[in-house]
Amino acid sequence: MNGCRPFIGVDGCHLKNSYGGQLLVDVATDPNDQYFPLAFAVVENECKETWRWFLTLLLEGIRDIQSLMQVFDELLHGVKQRFCLRHLYNNYKKRFGGGIVIRNLMMAAAKATYYQGWEASMEELKKVNQEAAEWLYAIPRKSWCKHAFSAYSRCDVLMNNLLESFNNTILLARDKPIITMMEWIKTYLMSRFEHLREKLSAFTGVVMPKPNKGLDREIKKSENWFAVWTGDGKFEVTQGFTMDKFTVDLTNHTCTCYFWDLVGIQCRHAVAAINYRVEQPSDYVHAYYKREAYEACYGSQISPINGQQL
Repeated sequence: MNGCRPFIGVDGCHLKNSYGGQLLVDVATDPNDQYFPLAFAVVENECKETWRWFLTLLLEGIRDIQSLMQVFDELLHGVKQRFCLRHLYNNYKKRFGGGIVIRNLMMAAAKATYYQGWEASMEELKKVNQEAAEWLYAIPRKSWCKHAFSAYSRCDVLMNNLLESFNNTILLARDKPIITMMEWIKTYLMSRFEHLREKLSAFTGVVMPKPNKGLDREIKKSENWFAVWTGDGKFEVTQGFTMDKFTVDLTNHTCTCYFWDLVGIQCRHAVAAINYRVEQPSDYVHAYYKREAYEACYGSQISPINGQQL
């Protein structure tokens, strides 16, 4: 997983063959915000013991991680854990009922990158449904709220979309016998890796396309923000004549809105400060999103395997 951010998504999906079973999958996030499959295995059912077995094998293959929740607590001491927001909302909906207003307030609270934004959404939710808000308050914020996520992984993912994308890709193979399915997945990954290497050879940029689109959005939104230099690499950034104001430190690559810290791509406030210095925003993007990381990610080939006759 060279070149990937230190963030792993785990999930299981049902097999559709005559024998049933579950496919357990681990994926990482590559420098272009696409899935990078790490490991997959077939088990009879999804339970604590099968996850223990699978994750133990994963850890043996990923030596830089220092030592489904119970299994992670036992095997991955100190590693931060997140809930998929979609699954969390589904549990929430079963217990308290849903609706667009409640869903949007919950999503807004989760997406807020600073505490005050989270607090404002939760206060609105309390007015709509006090009991539901209290249920959310009981869930550790570090498991579902961006403002409380660790910045170590430079990843603000709230939903397990990458895993669901991988599971949808291999849907055609999930009704095949186990060995045939495994061969199909392996062949698909061999082809995918080579295809991505070919695309990279034609790519001339420094920041990979998907994160670069995110940066372009922030550059566009920075037009209404004005930076005042306060010395060294520090700036006070204000939106027009409003009271919205954040402080940016270009030397330490941080903003009090926490977006830059969390993601590794500049927020609109940081872009305004960079523009003040007449510098290029792409120069400040984290190395996780750059061409060199992508080359490291897909530099290795998946070894071909002979058939049964050999």
